[in-house]
Amino acid sequence: MLNPENTREVSESVLNWAPDAPKGGKAVMNRVLKDGASVPLFFAQTLIASLRLVVDPSERLRRMDGLSQAAAATHQPVLRSSAMVNQDQINAMMRNFPPEAELLRMSAEDVGMHLLKYMTRGRAETNRFNFLQMVPGGQVAFRFMEGWGGLLRQGFLAPAPNDMYGQNHFVTRAGEAVAQQDDLDAWRKAHLFPDYFDTALQRWVKPLFARGDYDTAVFRAFKEVETRVRKKSGFKTDYGRGLMLKAFGETGPLMAGDAEGRKAARELFAGAISFCKNPSSHHEIDFDDAREVVDMISFANQLLRIVDRL
Repeated sequence: MLNPENTREVSESVLNWAPDAPKGGKAVMNRVLKDGASVPLFFAQTLIASLRLVVDPSERLRRMDGLSQAAAATHQPVLRSSAMVNQDQINAMMRNFPPEAELLRMSAEDVGMHLLKYMTRGRAETNRFNFLQMVPGGQVAFRFMEGWGGLLRQGFLAPAPNDMYGQNHFVTRAGEAVAQQDDLDAWRKAHLFPDYFDTALQRWVKPLFARGDYDTAVFRAFKEVETRVRKKSGFKTDYGRGLMLKAFGETGPLMAGDAEGRKAARELFAGAISFCKNPSSHHEIDFDDAREVVDMISFANQLLRIVDRL
């Protein structure tokens, strides 16, 4: 505890008020340190030191310079004062990214990809506070934080362990793998492909989709439906619409105990194979829209689920 006997000694040796120190802060500290006050010594010393950094700019910069030197020796990031970053440093940082006008038009996902590329380079700044001191403020900073948040949600970036302030981050193994891809457009397409799809679709269809070979991707998805029905029904020599009509027919082995369900499934599967397995013959399908292709593959995924449950 801080005893009255040593209050004056602490006040005179630790407090070093700057000429422009706020009167309110001085009044609070005088109240804390007045004769008869009883506060934990560690609390008083910490508070006094903190206030000293706030009200004495020269002392603050001296401390920050010392921290920077210590951090450089141990390769640890340190929170920087905005006074320590000049316009040349900001310009140097921004050379790692597209022009500001282009950044402002980008989606959060695209900004995140540029951030990820930057973060995997040597001596990249992955402390969020430090990074924000080294880029322009305003809407540009907001765009960067949108991208940063997206990387965290996707698991490409994670908080560093044992960081009590939550500012330090590191690129995860998944992030490293994505950053190494030269074709970010292919990554964006693959990113549209849900990771909960059937394992066969993940293995055979996703690579086709990522390359933009949408026609073949849809064909391969519904071919998997056909293959699964063939195995389930035991009709090894049948294929296409005929296979669906036979497998779900009145005497077919699939859904044999439910006449109405069998009829509905027969029409559903036969129509899907007829319409979707050869999609290029149907002009209603827009292969310039990756999301529409995903919708079709999602339909195939649902048919596979139905077959697996039979």
